[in-house]
Amino acid sequence: MNNFNPIIFLLAIAISTSEVYADNNQDELRAFKLKNGKVTASQVSTTLDSNGDGFTANLTTGFGDSNHGRLYGRSVSEVKPSLSDPTDPTSFNFCAMPNGEPGVLFELEIFNGVLRIDGLKGAVILSKNDGTACFEASSCLDHVTGQLLDGCKFTGDWKLNITDGLGELKNATGQLTLKGDGTILFAHPTGNFADFDGLFEGDIYVPRKNQYKKIEKINQMS
Repeated sequence: MNNFNPIIFLLAIAISTSEVYADNNQDELRAFKLKNGKVTASQVSTTLDSNGDGFTANLTTGFGDSNHGRLYGRSVSEVKPSLSDPTDPTSFNFCAMPNGEPGVLFELEIFNGVLRIDGLKGAVILSKNDGTACFEASSCLDHVTGQLLDGCKFTGDWKLNITDGLGELKNATGQLTLKGDGTILFAHPTGNFADFDGLFEGDIYVPRKNQYKKIEKINQMS
């Protein structure tokens, strides 16, 4: 059961075309509302295990569309079982799938990702805030061998912090939420491969001084 890892990944952001300025930093920040960001992603298990619990991290790569052009993302994430008794590794917490089927609950342990937004000529850097994933019990686990199964269905609901940015999104801050669902396409005792469809919403805050620095650079070159 060591590879019973939900996909935790970030891959899609749609940003509204209208700019809204942050109330408390009106002279310092530009704020973009992110909504309806849709992406398709794939994920494969790695050998990384940050906390030594036997559940390895996942490498996720994906792309999508937004009102600011194409999106390209890559992330590494790791999860752990949600337990009612931290001292009892078998005390799993349970969840409900959208179809009403029971599932096993996991928590986001780590997340590190980069998302490029073509229309904004930069990328945001993301890290864990909070999150859970629900794996459908009836489709995910072989109750005889304890192994993950091909065709396993899962859902995810995550919060991610924007900790920095690259290019014209340098020093960005904010928070994104991601909800989606996926399927394990190939399961093996040494790892798995899966797909995921996700939807993002949230806010990106960018220092206005980025624009001033760009103008100064142009002036220096002229």
